[in-house]
Amino acid sequence: MSDVVISVRGEASSVVAPDVALLACHVQTRAPDKAPALAAAAGDLRTVEAALASLGGVVATSESRRVPLSWAASSVHTQEESYWDRHTEQQRPTGQIVATVDVQVRVRDLDLLSQVGDALAGQQSLQLGHVGWVVDDDNPAWPRVRADAIRTALQRARDYAAALGGSVTTVSQIADSGLLSHGGEQQSASM
Repeated sequence: MSDVVISVRGEASSVVAPDVALLACHVQTRAPDKAPALAAAAGDLRTVEAALASLGGVVATSESRRVPLSWAASSVHTQEESYWDRHTEQQRPTGQIVATVDVQVRVRDLDLLSQVGDALAGQQSLQLGHVGWVVDDDNPAWPRVRADAIRTALQRARDYAAALGGSVTTVSQIADSGLLSHGGEQQSASM
């Protein structure tokens, strides 16, 4: 049989405890004008930051990536508040400006999560949008999952090759999902 190239995908997963909880929140205030709305949002943000600092939290920096608790205010924006008028079937201004500050809280010490939740729940202008769970790039589970994915891909390749009356002789490329199709770096190996 002549050389045939078979492309397969190997997938694997593992359920492990997360290394980090990411809480996507925002502080939102209203005022008749932009400057007072922004000032109120800044004041409310300082209150949130003080509550997190009282739990040992720090402002997120590249050096604080592995601290138990950190936060970052990432963006501020304002918009004119409006409502839907059913009689005219149009958006109508309320006369208020809404100021929003996006905040991400990173909880690495998951034992603090309950206290962080209590501290944030006490902040009237803070709204929690999403909680995400993250496993670090250096988590010990990754090598095992990657090895399982490679074994799965090799078994699929063997199955396809056998169906064609051949066998797998060489592995020419291994990449994380999407790297080959998006021009990313490739890892090659031969067996």
